Amino acid sequence: MLPAHVAAAYPFPPRYATSEGGFHLHKNGIAFFEHILKTYANGEQCSLFLVRAMANRYLEKARTYLSQKPSQPFPDFYSYMNNKWPPNGDNIRRLYQQAEYSSLQPYSYSNVLRYTQEIRSVRFESGDTAAFDHTFAATRAYRDKKSIGMKCFAHFNNGRTGEIGGIYAVPTTKLSDVSHGLTQAAPRLKNVSVLTTDTIPHGVQFWDATLGEGVKCRLGLFHFLGRMVDTLDSKSEHFWPCLVQLKDCICNYNKDDWAALVGAVTNGLLGEKLSMDELSDMRFSKVFKQRYDKWLRKEFHLAENIIENLNDWLKAWIDVSDDSDRKVFTYKTEDTTREQFLKVPYLLDHEGAATYC
Repeated sequence: MLPAHVAAAYPFPPRYATSEGGFHLHKNGIAFFEHILKTYANGEQCSLFLVRAMANRYLEKARTYLSQKPSQPFPDFYSYMNNKWPPNGDNIRRLYQQAEYSSLQPYSYSNVLRYTQEIRSVRFESGDTAAFDHTFAATRAYRDKKSIGMKCFAHFNNGRTGEIGGIYAVPTTKLSDVSHGLTQAAPRLKNVSVLTTDTIPHGVQFWDATLGEGVKCRLGLFHFLGRMVDTLDSKSEHFWPCLVQLKDCICNYNKDDWAALVGAVTNGLLGEKLSMDELSDMRFSKVFKQRYDKWLRKEFHLAENIIENLNDWLKAWIDVSDDSDRKVFTYKTEDTTREQFLKVPYLLDHEGAATYC
């Protein structure tokens, strides 16, 4: 590799110096496109950006030329391009893929290898929680997922740090399809005290056999709430008050964490000074969840109290309608909530867990 001060003079990173497609992308464009390609694999959008950039340059040249009142007309766009068009989406994707596997880096190994090692290096300390889940949204970026038999991703992460400790492309949501990967990861999970997942109580025997009976399996709060929240009418004027009360039926924020948050926002330590009323009102919006909710520890009510609270919640909201006669409950809400009563014992946090966020 060239020294950094020499390599900086090149118009593109060495890992993009491939023979793919007979073209190169400038490093300024690469810095912008890499985020889109890594997240969405949308090569067509990148190609469209390049065409628009050339069209804008054509318009700028046309304006400056015509402003001088020339005797000769300015060439049309197609003549101006002279059949030199930007690469299409497929070629941009292939170039990006080759660059990700290229070892032409200052540290002599590819980004793909770096990503792999970063995931494998995630460790769990004593008292940490691990969260296991399946996600389908990420597969949208895979064009050939059917040909390789991929339906979704199975992954687990550290509940304390949020780091992803393992991710696997699987054909179904069956635990047997991810058992080999989890068995390999078991040594890194030996310090985990609590595992939260959306399948509990189903699969407890599998987790006991894979991680040992010392790891307690719990239903994740997100999934427990999600089954009920998904049945609510989000367009109802009463959606947010109903949702906040539902959360309060299950747990409260840790008093020390809440006091620290109140002190920070009322004194403007987070960049914006808010009153207690403004902070309370913020709970009825996505802003509170995005800014604060994740960082506040949750303390669960007793199991019998949760069931009692949910019963009261059903009675309080079952017939509530807004000004347009739109009910916040749908026909599924009551039955779904009562089904969740059976899962309350698996929701409660375990004393071995250091925190639950």
